[in-house]
Amino acid sequence: MTSRIIPPPCCGFEYAHLSVIPRVSNVRPEDVEIKTHITPTFATELPFVPSPMDSVIGKELALAMLQAKGLPILHGFYGETPQLYALVDELKERFPHRDDRLGLLLSPDLTQLSEIAPLLQDRISVIALDTLHQSPHLHLQAVRELKHRFPHLEIISGNVVFSEDCRGLIQAGVDAIRVGMTSASINRGRELLGCGRRQASAVWDCAKVTTELGVPLIADGGVKTISDAVIAFALGADAVMMGQRFASLPESAAPMQTNAVGDRVKIYRGMSRKGKIAADLIPEGTTKELPVASDFDTTVLEWVAILKLAISRAGFSALTEFKTSALLEFIL
Repeated sequence: MTSRIIPPPCCGFEYAHLSVIPRVSNVRPEDVEIKTHITPTFATELPFVPSPMDSVIGKELALAMLQAKGLPILHGFYGETPQLYALVDELKERFPHRDDRLGLLLSPDLTQLSEIAPLLQDRISVIALDTLHQSPHLHLQAVRELKHRFPHLEIISGNVVFSEDCRGLIQAGVDAIRVGMTSASINRGRELLGCGRRQASAVWDCAKVTTELGVPLIADGGVKTISDAVIAFALGADAVMMGQRFASLPESAAPMQTNAVGDRVKIYRGMSRKGKIAADLIPEGTTKELPVASDFDTTVLEWVAILKLAISRAGFSALTEFKTSALLEFIL
C-alpha cells in the first residue's frame, strides 16, 4: 500500500502542490521512530542523504555523515583515482567499524573499474550508478556486471521517474532506486529537451512498485524546503537525497566565496555542466549561489525535528507507517 492522495491526481504535480492531512494524534514528536532502510541491509535513523556531487560531498561532509551514522556516497572523482583512494582510506581510518557504510558514485562506463577494484573488495559497500550524466546507454549492462563481479556490493541505481522502469531495474538486480530526473534546482534538462517529470508525480508513481517489491526508494531532487522532504516521505520514499540543502552547509564541498555585495556564499554546481559530462551529452547543469546555512549538526537536528513533528501530526508513530498510510491532498 502507498499513501493516498485526495482527490486522485489527474496531472503531473510537485511537492508544493500537496499537503499531508493532519489527524487527531496521541503521538508525541519525540516518540516518533524515523528508522529507515536506504539499502536492504543498511538501516539508519538519518533518512537524508547528500547528493553524490562534486559540489556537495567531500571529506568534511562525509565525516559528518559517518559520525551521524548516515550514508555518505562519495563522488567518483572521474579520472582522479589516487585522490579517491586517499579519501576513502582517511575516512575508514577515522571510522573503522565494520557496520559503517561508505558509498561511491560510478559511471556505467566501467572501463576504469580495474583501477578501483580493491576499494570495491573491502572498503566500499554501496555503489550508486551515475546513469544520467555518464554513459546512460550502459546502465543495465553495468548493473549486471557489477553484480557478477562484486556480489557483496549493494547497488543504488536510477535515476528513473516511471514505475515500470523501477520494475525493470529491480529485475536486473539493483538494491535501491533513485527517483528523480530534471527536478534539481540547477538542472535545466526539462527546458532544453522537453523531457522530464515533476518530482512528486515520479515518487508517487514509482513507490507503487518499490513498495510492492520491498526495495528502498530514494527520492532524489526537487527539495526546496524540508517540508518538501516530508511530502516525499509521505508519497512513499524511504530516504530523501538532497543537493542544494546539503551544499549550503559549511561542511559541504561547494566552494565558499564572497559575492558582489560582500556576503559569504557557497557555489553550487550541477553535475551535468559543460566540461564535466561526456562530450556527446548536452550540458544541462547550471551554477547558483547559496546562503551559508548553520553547521551540519544544528541543521540536521532541525530536519529530524521537523520530520518527527510532521509524522506525529499526521497521526503516526513511525516513518515506516507514514510512508505507506499518510493521507495527502492537493492545495492548488
